[in-house]
Amino acid sequence: MSISEGGPDFSGSPTDSHCPVPESAAVRQFPWTSGELLPEPLLEAARHARASKITPLILVDGLSGSGKSTLACALASALSNLEEQNWRVLGPDLWFPGWDGLRAAQEVTCALAENLRAGRPGAYRPWDWERSRPLSLVEVSAGVPTILEGCGVLTSHMRRLADYAIWVEAEGGGTIRKERALARDGEAYRPWWGRWEEQDLARLESDRPRSFADAIIYT
Repeated sequence: MSISEGGPDFSGSPTDSHCPVPESAAVRQFPWTSGELLPEPLLEAARHARASKITPLILVDGLSGSGKSTLACALASALSNLEEQNWRVLGPDLWFPGWDGLRAAQEVTCALAENLRAGRPGAYRPWDWERSRPLSLVEVSAGVPTILEGCGVLTSHMRRLADYAIWVEAEGGGTIRKERALARDGEAYRPWWGRWEEQDLARLESDRPRSFADAIIYT
């Protein structure tokens, strides 16, 4: 989550190892540090996994502070350069309806992905964090290669809609994730960290996102 506002510390284990183990033996795993070039095998796999030419779609998920936004931006830049077409990054940070809105945002994400994959425009309502209300509808055009990035984007259903899925995991677990999140979003996030982390950890059991990833990136 990367919204400039976030409580008690729900620190995970050193690698958030309470996450379910991936079900696929074919899942690729890579270490990566912000500022480094992305692993070549990751780029090649992401480029060649496309099942749809209408709106190519890659999912990037991870717990808050794992580094998924940084990875998604680096991936979009690398793919845009390799393919000479612009990849865009979208995600539920734009449409989370408040601090208890992780589940509600998943419905919006799913509808958006379904429309884009069918060649139809999608839409979402940005959230006004200062006034706690939705803003005017924003339309998202189909046909543009898209990375959907954010907490909750990787579920069983969403994986069936996408070409490729990446799970991002902080090697320092909850402690490093919290440090990163507060450094990124400032002290406004601190009172809300525990409230958000509780929802974030709960979905590991219900959605098992890590088990649907094609690649796991350790940051």
